[in-house]
Amino acid sequence: MNINQYVNYYGEPDTLRRVSPVRREGTGNLPDLIRKGACFLPYDVGRIYNGKISVTPLILDEQQTGWITLFELLERSENTLFVVNSAARSNRGIEANGENFSLALQDQSVPYDFVTFWPINRQLDCVNLLMDYLRVIQCGPVFTIRNNYWGAPNEFIVYENMINKAKNKEIAQSRINGVLDFPPLNDLITLQFYSYGKTIPEVAGMLNSFKRNVFSTWKNNAYEMFESTGLFDESDSE
Repeated sequence: MNINQYVNYYGEPDTLRRVSPVRREGTGNLPDLIRKGACFLPYDVGRIYNGKISVTPLILDEQQTGWITLFELLERSENTLFVVNSAARSNRGIEANGENFSLALQDQSVPYDFVTFWPINRQLDCVNLLMDYLRVIQCGPVFTIRNNYWGAPNEFIVYENMINKAKNKEIAQSRINGVLDFPPLNDLITLQFYSYGKTIPEVAGMLNSFKRNVFSTWKNNAYEMFESTGLFDESDSE
């Protein structure tokens, strides 16, 4: 499937980032999320990327206005990769508006597939939020992302226990398409994102040779993680 046909949802914070698909030199259509600078950031995504890519701030809480605006943006835009970041508190907005949003997407008036990548740490709250989300949003593939910064895959015991509970097992098996492992990055490099709010290209341009190699390896691993979903087929043309 061509990346141009995908809408991607991420957790953290209330910002819609509209990103024109970018081809990696020498490859086909693959996620530009890592290669071209739209990375996972815990805060101020809109401020950091505003002026570098198209950014539309939305409030995705209980009120319907932000959800209506989001859907209208999807309806009138083609050949565009959307990335939606929402704060953890948006579970209230999802509970209030997610069912209607999900039904509208299934009406196929939007020429995209809706794909959810749900990052988790090793705590219970993010897994509970995921289960609530799965019960409301009934369209599109869902991938859990274990953030390996917080531990090796076998340390995510809370997640495994929760999805295998009797009350969760059926919906987890029917809605979760796979579990991915997001590679950790050294603290000396992540500091530039979390403390100084820099973009991926900015960080790449300021690193010394060794750090740059470490950073490049991380980007390649993260890129391969997305590629492993099978959603982004290099053989498809633009």
